[in-house]
Amino acid sequence: MENNHVFDIYVNGVDPDQPYIEMLNLFHGSEYSARSMVVHNRETIPLEFTFQTNLDYDDGTEMAFSTSRTSAKLFKTLVVDPQSNVRVYIRLRPLPSREIQQALDRGIPRDPSEVEEKNIEIYVNCRLVKDYQQTVKVKAECRMPSLRVHYSDNGALMGKNRLTCCGIIDLFIHLRMELFVN
Repeated sequence: MENNHVFDIYVNGVDPDQPYIEMLNLFHGSEYSARSMVVHNRETIPLEFTFQTNLDYDDGTEMAFSTSRTSAKLFKTLVVDPQSNVRVYIRLRPLPSREIQQALDRGIPRDPSEVEEKNIEIYVNCRLVKDYQQTVKVKAECRMPSLRVHYSDNGALMGKNRLTCCGIIDLFIHLRMELFVN
């Protein structure tokens, strides 16, 4: 079967028919750049591409695109030479949705094992071809950062410096909030 596309997008650099990029076990406030896509120019002339997302302005999540996984080589437009390809790394820094952030601001703790799923669409447009774009879907499963401390020596918790169950929970919430803020 002959491919008549001007360009193709290979999710994770592998398969043009793979429908989405899956990003699991992400933590709010951290940046991830392990996922990528390859833009393949099938034409005999250089093509210029733009990338946009459907991220809601109320969602503080940031997504940028880079030609390097290890450093931020960001671009507004990407030029792909004739009959060649370029790997584009997705740089994602998820933040809680507005509703979750409002609850956190009111002091309502969030279970660190609870997942917030973010479904983001990336629109790849070629400036030469006006009415054609390819959409890459990203599914990101995000959690609140947390630190769990398990201490089994009950004898050390006795005396005037004894931590109560509520004290341990307060310490846990405080540490989790500190990790999130920083």
